[in-house]
Amino acid sequence: GAAGRIQIMMIIGLALIESLVLFALVIVFAKV
Repeated sequence: GAAGRIQIMMIIGLALIESLVLFALVIVFAKV
């Protein structure tokens, strides 16, 4: 259903945001 699809999209979105944050932290630590 639509609710399940929205939930999956939210989970994927959170995973992408989390990976981007981790990537940014790695870059910051690499520069320091």
